[in-house]
Amino acid sequence: MFRRVSKDGDILDLWGHHMRIVENPTGAYEEIVQFPLRDASPSDVQTYPWPKPDWWNFDPLPDVIAQLDANEPNHLCFRAGSIFEVAWQLCGMDKFLMDLALDPQIPLLIMDHLTDITAELLIRVLEENSECLDMVYFYDDVATENSLMISKAMWKQFIQPRHKRLFNIAKKYHKKIMYHCDGSIYLLIPDLIEMGVDLLNPIQVDAKSMEDWRLKDEFGDKLCFHGGIDNIHTLPFSTLQVSKRSQG
Repeated sequence: MFRRVSKDGDILDLWGHHMRIVENPTGAYEEIVQFPLRDASPSDVQTYPWPKPDWWNFDPLPDVIAQLDANEPNHLCFRAGSIFEVAWQLCGMDKFLMDLALDPQIPLLIMDHLTDITAELLIRVLEENSECLDMVYFYDDVATENSLMISKAMWKQFIQPRHKRLFNIAKKYHKKIMYHCDGSIYLLIPDLIEMGVDLLNPIQVDAKSMEDWRLKDEFGDKLCFHGGIDNIHTLPFSTLQVSKRSQG
């Protein structure tokens, strides 16, 4: 996604995120080290150098799809993007969430810009390639292992309408919708189904109320589930012997 790596290894992307690879005992991760809109005014948000849809060139997409399908048809998913997640990464999560609760003008302006850009990109892709694409993938982590990051009321007021706008574009072109959110997103699942989500990922089964049997019993006739493998306890710490015993 248009990333530039500096000589000292810092990473800059097209949204203005400034990241750095940070080592830890088990590997490494990307840490955001600067937040360009942390102290922004409304005029700062308006004049921020937002990416322009014309920066993306989708002309090669039909040939790329033809190459992928050369031997047999593939199920192809277009990654549309994120709203809430990219927005707080431009401000810092602490500042973004406090503003969202106390004075949401700046967070909403930022999310509106992100929604406008994402909507335009999605329309351009589907207008020319709808018959070749099977699904649209959206993602926004709005949950922790125990609950939502914000109240459901705030999600419905601030986040849902922006995602609904994007989901409606995908449905206009008769595309299935995949939505990703880590953690305990249980409280939002009925709303996501009503919004048109067809497939939920990644199903963090060790998060509160996200047990696979619970989701299957309550939503299995309305929603498909993608993932469901515990990568916090089972994959990193279990042994093959433990896995065999758990299988019976």
